[in-house]
Amino acid sequence: MEFGIYLSFRSAAADRPWARIYREGLGQIALAEQLGFDAVWLTEHHFVDDGYSPSVLPLAAAAAVRTEKIDIGTYIALLPLYHPVRLAEDAATVDVLSNGRFILGLSAGYVRAEFDGLGIPFADRGSRCDEALEVLRGCWSQDRFTFHGHHFDLEGVSVTPKPVQQPHPRIFYGGASPGGRRRAAWVKQHMHWYREPELLWLYVGTDDDSAWAEWGAAASYVHHRYRDWTIASGGDWWGPDPRAHFIAGSPATARRAIEQQLGGFRQRRPEDGPTTHIVLGMALPGVPDDLVRRSMQLFAREVMPAFR
Repeated sequence: MEFGIYLSFRSAAADRPWARIYREGLGQIALAEQLGFDAVWLTEHHFVDDGYSPSVLPLAAAAAVRTEKIDIGTYIALLPLYHPVRLAEDAATVDVLSNGRFILGLSAGYVRAEFDGLGIPFADRGSRCDEALEVLRGCWSQDRFTFHGHHFDLEGVSVTPKPVQQPHPRIFYGGASPGGRRRAAWVKQHMHWYREPELLWLYVGTDDDSAWAEWGAAASYVHHRYRDWTIASGGDWWGPDPRAHFIAGSPATARRAIEQQLGGFRQRRPEDGPTTHIVLGMALPGVPDDLVRRSMQLFAREVMPAFR
């Protein structure tokens, strides 16, 4: 079993300078490598008042130059919001900076306001993803790539440098809709596929009561923000109770939670086989840096070895 750390570089307090938040987040990435975590996962949303990281590829580049061994992935980049040639160039650059440690996770997105803000029709996101995946593969694998589609029209495009990983960086596509599942299957068949990790919101403290006291307010905040977005998109798969999705407790509680979650993952997605990588959402907005670091250290010392 592999474990990664998930960071979104958000702030729940207006008085915390952004430079400090980014500095602390990059420090947590360096610590994750020192503690033996397998990957760091960076995420993306746009126009969020708490600063939810909007520029995931620059963050991946910063992580690449701060580390030497740990994998660096996007969980996820919103594919239809990019021009695929620029995304191919940026991803190749991060792969070069990291010497082949980059994983590109992609999805279509579901928050309409992000598309409105960038002037991209929400209804086009599926077809833009279909074309963009073809363009990414061509830009990375061909010296000169030509493509004529509905959204993108390219003639003899040459992307350099090429990625260190050949034929291109590891990639996965996430999405539960029929179109998302179809694109994920296409990625598995045609590209250098990486199995999508499973995200688990988990914080480790010295005991159950103090852990939830330290983390519960941040967990509730994140839960309700995601729930608001999904309700606005026509669903409510989060439900009203943060404790149904967010787990805080002692190392023993964390071990039991992972065992239970692994069983849930197997039941929910049996076609994918056993889970091999869990992404841990510990660093929530408003949780002090020292508590995030302590949670990472406790997990690495007292939880991770049980699953190695």
